Amino acid sequence: MLKKHCPIIGKVNNDLLQNKLILYQKNNPCCELFGNCKHPKYQSNGDLQHHFPIFKDSLNSIFKSIEIQKMWCFITFPKNTVNSGWHSHNDKYIENAFSAVCYLTDTNVGTEFKDGFIIEPNINTWYIWDSNLEHRPVIKYMDKLRITIAADINLN
Repeated sequence: MLKKHCPIIGKVNNDLLQNKLILYQKNNPCCELFGNCKHPKYQSNGDLQHHFPIFKDSLNSIFKSIEIQKMWCFITFPKNTVNSGWHSHNDKYIENAFSAVCYLTDTNVGTEFKDGFIIEPNINTWYIWDSNLEHRPVIKYMDKLRITIAADINLN
């Protein structure tokens, strides 16, 4: 797993950006079946990098050659439980496929992997791993807002 703090995001990560992401998710839900699908309750579509280029720029600052397959935000509102089941992001083997997550809010709820490893989240930090690894957010009741940016990427 690669862990990389990104000062590019740190410069713009504030209440205004977070409110824009909440609005984006509301107007651009995960899929046409929103509300009756298997996605987490408040997940956006996979086109976030086209509407918030700062996140694309931040990944480009870490890797010299990267292709973003999709990028989305995942929001858990206060007084809710983080919800998502075990999953991976590579349904078929694609060479150099990786998954990434960046935590935008101060949270102690990271991402856990089936092997027992748990990401202890730091704000404005990208965590990158092999897309074949099964993972999920730690299932926990939230007292405060939790916003993450996630992406499926290919490294060349």
